[in-house]
Amino acid sequence: MSVDSSHKVVMLGNSGVGKTSIVLQLKEKVFKRMVTPTVGSGVNVKEIQTSKGIIPLKIWDTAGEERYRSFTGLYSQDAIAAIIVFDVTEQSTFDSINEWVAEFRKNALANAIIYLAGNKTDLLDQREISFDQANEFAQNNSMKYFEVSAKTGENVELLFQELATQLGPKHQVHNEPQNLTPSSQGQEKSCC
Repeated sequence: MSVDSSHKVVMLGNSGVGKTSIVLQLKEKVFKRMVTPTVGSGVNVKEIQTSKGIIPLKIWDTAGEERYRSFTGLYSQDAIAAIIVFDVTEQSTFDSINEWVAEFRKNALANAIIYLAGNKTDLLDQREISFDQANEFAQNNSMKYFEVSAKTGENVELLFQELATQLGPKHQVHNEPQNLTPSSQGQEKSCC
């Protein structure tokens, strides 16, 4: 039986914050100025090299539009981690983080972890949320905070490496227990 060794990670956040662009930067090292908004979800598998070995992540890129929010619970089901993305140049995306956290927590695994990612850090002159403000929020809510730029690639790989390292290798589950009792058919067994 094949056991899925990848961790389910859900990308959450308002529409337009750059979730898809972050995933594209991670997978293909590209930035596309115009990205079609995600409808539903897209699933990407990426193997991340860490100090604990190669950790496969199954990254669910979800829609952030209000009309698709009802699906967040479905996508979060059995997830071990979420990366909640906000746009550092748009206060409203930061203000909605608690809604995304609550929705994720309803359906994710009990021990699921959340990382917070402030995207679009390359737009320095348009910034509305400071590093200190976002970092304090993350610390107060038991999250790790990363500032990233999907455009330049800054810290995108680091974000996923840190997450994969924290998750570590996924332990395989054996559906059939092995019989460790010696045979009782009267045959003598010798080890030497």
